[in-house]
Amino acid sequence: MTLRTAKELAEHLACAIEGDGNTRLRGVAGPEWASEEDLVYVDSPRHLERVRESKACCVIVPPAQAGDLRAAGRTLLLAEKSKLAFVKAAAWLAVPAAAGGVHATAVIAKSARLGAGVSVGPFAVIEDEVTVGDGSEVGAHGFLGRQVRLGANCRLHPRVTVYAGTRLGERVIVHAGAVLGSDGFGYVTDEGRHWKFPQVGRLEIGDDVEIGANTTVDRGSLGVTRLGAQVKLDNLVHVAHNVEIGERTI
Repeated sequence: MTLRTAKELAEHLACAIEGDGNTRLRGVAGPEWASEEDLVYVDSPRHLERVRESKACCVIVPPAQAGDLRAAGRTLLLAEKSKLAFVKAAAWLAVPAAAGGVHATAVIAKSARLGAGVSVGPFAVIEDEVTVGDGSEVGAHGFLGRQVRLGANCRLHPRVTVYAGTRLGERVIVHAGAVLGSDGFGYVTDEGRHWKFPQVGRLEIGDDVEIGANTTVDRGSLGVTRLGAQVKLDNLVHVAHNVEIGERTI
């Protein structure tokens, strides 16, 4: 992982800095587990003692609570909304996505189009006419069915299955084992026999959506199942066919 400096992080967050701007940062942690290269934060006076006792050299803190930490010689990033700043810092310091490249065991149709810096893991399958946006990652044993559209900078963890025709926006995160675009549950019964109702619609997923492990989202029956931008689904959620979930819903 590339080390960053406190000064670089302050510039990224557009916040004031006090102390050594050359303090190196590797990641984020809670105060009890932090190393000298981890970033921590304070959003309440009751957490000050935990931070003072930690090994962390750099702290995000509201200006009104910075006094005791100044005396302790820490490098401080001053932010009124310190928890929000910490979240943004964590994303910026995160381990970068796997370097672009296609594993030798991956199976990719000749008509599929992969953007710049795309990573495809071992034993993944990408079918005809799939489009994968720049910087996206398809994990090991992943499957993208025919005509799937995957936007830029998405991350599909191992064993994600995306059925044909599904469309994902940009920066979508899908955790292991999720199934997107599977058939909905619909039948017509006549004279003791169940006839499968057509499941020929589509699934559309907006930008910045995150979908938990082993979650399933069905395609529309005749229309569209739609997840709006910034929707967040936990693990083991089931979204049925033709459901629409509005933007920023958790």
